[in-house]
Amino acid sequence: MKSIARISRINLAVELLARHLGRTRALKGLVDMLVDASRAQGHRLSSLNEGTHAGRHVGRAIALMHAQLAEKTSITELAATIGLSRRQLDRLFHAQFGQSAHDYWQEMRLQHVRWRLQNSDHSLALLADEVGLQDASYLCKVFQKRFGQSPDALRKQQR
Repeated sequence: MKSIARISRINLAVELLARHLGRTRALKGLVDMLVDASRAQGHRLSSLNEGTHAGRHVGRAIALMHAQLAEKTSITELAATIGLSRRQLDRLFHAQFGQSAHDYWQEMRLQHVRWRLQNSDHSLALLADEVGLQDASYLCKVFQKRFGQSPDALRKQQR
């Protein structure tokens, strides 16, 4: 019962943030709201930690990917925003992570969906919309390919 009350409070917080800041920023902040341990005074929020060791351009690209998780922005547009060509950005991502910027962003989106499936009861259509995928059917297809199980199977496994 305690976890249901906690999830309800978190959902309320996300909805309030979404009204004032937009859904994308609210969902980004969701990661920082769901912490099981108390934070030390000097602790940085987890959403700010990703990309700190990456190069300046890669770090900026990752920050934009987080901010535009639900957008249908192309990697070419993202690269142009930070002043690079898509090819340059892909080279930097390959050097840092061993994968293209597109693959990194897709993985970021799928990890977000996986986490949301484990921590919410929201529909697949809503989750697909949150990460900028076409629809629930396409989400199921790419999720199955990446994780080897359907989103429904993951939810049933978690319960």
